[in-house]
Amino acid sequence: MPPLQVLEGRSCGSCTLCCKVMKIAEIDKPPGRWCADCRPGAGCAIYPQRPAECRDFTCAFLTNPDLGEDWRPDRAKLVVTLEGDGRMVAVHVDASQPDGWRRRPFLDKIKQWARLAERDDRLVLVRIGHRALVVFPDSEFDLGPMEEGDRIGARRRMTHAGPRREAFRIPRDEPI
Repeated sequence: MPPLQVLEGRSCGSCTLCCKVMKIAEIDKPPGRWCADCRPGAGCAIYPQRPAECRDFTCAFLTNPDLGEDWRPDRAKLVVTLEGDGRMVAVHVDASQPDGWRRRPFLDKIKQWARLAERDDRLVLVRIGHRALVVFPDSEFDLGPMEEGDRIGARRRMTHAGPRREAFRIPRDEPI
């Protein structure tokens, strides 16, 4: 996927939330913990030598004009990303406010993304540390803690109320 263009007038500034909520495999940093090299509110202590994952990362607040100032990660306590070659919108939530994504205007926009994603068999995922929830327009599936290498599956199932999408965790050792 080509690098995303940062919108004019937007920058990380004092925001460092990605350094807490995101996993950084290159330095074995789990999601939900501050990076040892982060200076919250000030930036990265090793910025010129930061991991490639960090250099290549751009959150959606910086690139998506539909996300106003209320979506600024250090204010919202959410970091929105596109993952899986753009097939998944992921909302990484600061565990200090685990239900923050359910507040307005966030939940309304997340449900809007879920409606758009449903048309193309894409997913909207909320991550709180290792925990993952898949959000559909009319439901949510709490997949619980995801282990390294686990995958997410989704399917349509016929119910008495008609077809319904559901999501499930596929353990890393289970064949596809």
